[in-house]
Amino acid sequence: MSDVRLVVREAGQDWSGRIHGSDADRAIAALSADPVTLPELEVAVTRFTEPTTQRRLFGHLTRGLRDEPYDAGLVVIDLVARLVVIDSTYSSPGPVGSVRTRDDQGETDIPVTYHLADNWLFLHDGNAWRAVAEARRGERTGCSLLDARAVLYGRPMLEFIARETLATFQRDTITDADDADRFYDAFKNIHAAWLLTPRDDLQSACPREVMLERRDHLMRDLQDRSQQWSRQGECPPGLEESSFAFRHGGFGTHELVMYYGLIRELLWSSWDRLKGLSEELHLSDRPKSFTAGDFLTTEVPRLERVRDEWLDTPDPEYHMRTPRSIIHRERRRLPEGVSGEEAIIDPDCPCCQMMCDMPGPVFWHLDGSEMDHDFAFDLYHQTREEWEEEQREWEESSRRFAAEQEERQRLGLTDCSSDEL
Repeated sequence: MSDVRLVVREAGQDWSGRIHGSDADRAIAALSADPVTLPELEVAVTRFTEPTTQRRLFGHLTRGLRDEPYDAGLVVIDLVARLVVIDSTYSSPGPVGSVRTRDDQGETDIPVTYHLADNWLFLHDGNAWRAVAEARRGERTGCSLLDARAVLYGRPMLEFIARETLATFQRDTITDADDADRFYDAFKNIHAAWLLTPRDDLQSACPREVMLERRDHLMRDLQDRSQQWSRQGECPPGLEESSFAFRHGGFGTHELVMYYGLIRELLWSSWDRLKGLSEELHLSDRPKSFTAGDFLTTEVPRLERVRDEWLDTPDPEYHMRTPRSIIHRERRRLPEGVSGEEAIIDPDCPCCQMMCDMPGPVFWHLDGSEMDHDFAFDLYHQTREEWEEEQREWEESSRRFAAEQEERQRLGLTDCSSDEL
């Protein structure tokens, strides 16, 4: 008994048919790519099949909802309700797991791991799932779709940058000769205010909340794909640009780091523009005669050009990649892989030499280590309470370490004392 009845439910159409249990498992694993239609699920499932396979896993599904068990049982995937029903004797996969496939030569059997987003619900009752599905469909259908990037990269962000920079420029007395920390803090404060201010066009959320909402899920998926690439011998397929997950799937760490750099670039550019205008108009200190409306009329289109130029400029720190291409690849759920030779930083470093000799790709990641140490710019904590708790733990750990070092010095111990060897 190895076949099951598979039901796939889209927003306006249901599909049913018989399928091998292992292919139903792959369909569940493919939900890690957050498909919302059967065609998107078909593309996503190719991440969990042999690289050389040409067969369509769902080619035998037909329109209609037939949920009577077949052979080993029933599997229901409701893409709208984010519900999976597994009533099968073949297998019982969950939101985290692995499926078996082959390497790029079709010879070695390898596990490919997956992690579904946290809002997927798994049930195991094939007779009472419909009421749950309809309730969840009603809840999710009532949520309006948010195009966050139109706000975070578009005119709302550019207007905020221009308006707040002008306000700071008009009221402050910072000059090039002044304290550099104050000059830097002015930009940091504007940046933090943008990230932490709730907005109506973000459904009363602040930009930081929106950008961190799905980061953990994306990072788990990219880590799974990195392991798959190493084991399978080639990069797994990415998401289609037309897919819902690419357009609305959230922000990963690489995009968050790139976005931080973009905001700082825009702040510097707007500040320099104001200094230039002051000099052109021969004003004694600040362009107090400017109104926000007058300034935004010309500054927002100029910042649009600055934004696009920055996003499309190759960066030697990132193997001459552009920020836009790094963001685009992460949104497609594709790891950043280079050869060992490309990854060498110091040719005289033994570790770099060993890395160059190792088979397979070398993956590189951005972690935000150069970003300001402040809650607004933290990538790993959803709430201020979580961030502050970690700060307290870190401070306590630092105090204990300092006390231990002081005690060691008092006792005349060194890091390589005989007591430790």
